[in-house]
Amino acid sequence: MNKAGLLVLSLALGLPDTGQAGPAVHAVVYEGGDEDDAIDRVAWNAQVPEADLQPVPLDSLLDGGEARVLGGGTWHPCAEPSTRTLSEALAEARRAWMYARLDEVHAALEGLEDVLACGPESPTRETAWDALVLLGVARTAQEDTRGAYEAFLRAVLVDPGRPWDASYAPQHGEAGFDTAVAVARTEAPATLSLVPTADVVTLGGRPGALHQELPPGLHLVRVGDTGGWLDLGPGEQSVLVVPDPEVDLATWAEHRPEALARVLATDHGPMETVYLTATDAIWRGEVAAPSFQDLQVLPQPRSLVLRRSLLGGGAAIAVGGGAVAGVMTYKAWRAVRECDDARGSDPEVCEAYESPYDSALRVRPWAWSAAAVGTALGASGLFLELQAGRRGRVVLAANGPQVVATVTLDDHLSDGPL
Repeated sequence: MNKAGLLVLSLALGLPDTGQAGPAVHAVVYEGGDEDDAIDRVAWNAQVPEADLQPVPLDSLLDGGEARVLGGGTWHPCAEPSTRTLSEALAEARRAWMYARLDEVHAALEGLEDVLACGPESPTRETAWDALVLLGVARTAQEDTRGAYEAFLRAVLVDPGRPWDASYAPQHGEAGFDTAVAVARTEAPATLSLVPTADVVTLGGRPGALHQELPPGLHLVRVGDTGGWLDLGPGEQSVLVVPDPEVDLATWAEHRPEALARVLATDHGPMETVYLTATDAIWRGEVAAPSFQDLQVLPQPRSLVLRRSLLGGGAAIAVGGGAVAGVMTYKAWRAVRECDDARGSDPEVCEAYESPYDSALRVRPWAWSAAAVGTALGASGLFLELQAGRRGRVVLAANGPQVVATVTLDDHLSDGPL
């Protein structure tokens, strides 16, 4: 891929341009099975050299179903669920504020960050904003300027367009709130991409878009019954992956190609093409314009594992059998020679070598047989390997429709109708 192609990929996926072009790399995302079989299947059907294919297990992208951040940004997930509900905590804090009981307000809103992200209920945008602003107001009343600003900034990030709540007097923190609004508007926005899941992902109490620009700072993320805070810096580009391990490879190919392309590009670097393969299907997609199409799966030579097992195992058995046969032959020859040398002087030598000689003669035929069997197995593996190397896949255009044929290097069509 040239530099222009990398730039197109970066713009399409919202990723930074590295400015350097490397060799073409094609990812092979496979589900279950062996990576050698997956590479062999894709190389055969897509006619791509095996050296250009990079295997990527689907499990490694899902990472056990746990949420993670790729690229910039820091993910702070819930350590454990919170048992407090936000609505109860907010109602209690409002009652305490009405009577100017600041200590009770802080007690009611203690651990508000965990309640918002990890509580049993997913907060709405309005409720989260109300709770964070009240926390900022209470901190302002206690002259905690820094803490008030942090609470106001989180509220602004939850709902950037909402103005100061006029039910609070200006001296209760309006200046700090306005500062948070100004900072959120002037800093370079961060870019966030979300990988869709079976659960609804909410960002600041509202459904998260697949690709969006956000003010830098801490953003509230909820996925189902839990969540966390995502800290984005100015100008950072981040991908939040919250995968569903129950979703199979076909679903990724048909309904989530863009999300999969983003994960691959961020986790493994720019790639020219992505192949998805299961035991009986292959999909091909261009990362720069993420969409996947089915590839016709043709009959192919015996599996790579079988071919290499026959070749390597047969060679090992042949070498081992031949070596044992050679050792037995040497032992028998040595017994005969020692007996001949000592026949006139010490007859007991022949008696001592009689048992090793008989043992060598009994073992030697079995060893030669093992060597012969190993040679036959290795030859079978070599034949299948050479057959796999000589076959190819071509697509012929005949009045529009495609006709698939299997050919040899001599360009003779295989038997059977096209």
